[in-house]
Amino acid sequence: MIFPLLSCDPGKHSAGLALWAPTGPASSWELQAAKLAEFDHPSEIAAEAISFVGGRFQAAVEVPQVYSAGFSRGDPNDLIDITITAGAVLGAGDRTSIWFRPREWKGQVDGDVMITRIRSKLTQKELDRVRLPTKRDGKSVRETVAHNVWDGIGVGLFALKKLKLKRTA
Repeated sequence: MIFPLLSCDPGKHSAGLALWAPTGPASSWELQAAKLAEFDHPSEIAAEAISFVGGRFQAAVEVPQVYSAGFSRGDPNDLIDITITAGAVLGAGDRTSIWFRPREWKGQVDGDVMITRIRSKLTQKELDRVRLPTKRDGKSVRETVAHNVWDGIGVGLFALKKLKLKRTA
């Protein structure tokens, strides 16, 4: 039995979730929905993921990557909460769930460039299914976490082999 794929870009208090379903041959998958899930505690994301999918699923999740001093940004302790969030989604998924570090699926591509690449891989029908938050704490989406939704979709595209990391020599 082929389960739907839930791809996820986890954060400390939110996660970009994207739901994919097979639409025919084994290599044909379509984005069914994408959204930002917000929570107070990372343990809440497992129930949210199961509810979003509506049953069993395989997960494809971005897991945090530790960078050497000078290359990391933000509070390094946040990686612990993000790892818990990633683990909760992976644990809620089927045993065949997979994970990728950012460098594996998107490298060091500029965020806006990556969003453009992700959008180019989706049909108009799929783009219409993407639900971005409009405001958060009075700030515009650009200043907040909308990129997590796009990254959640990107992780799914990469897992489904529809998005390739472009390496430069």
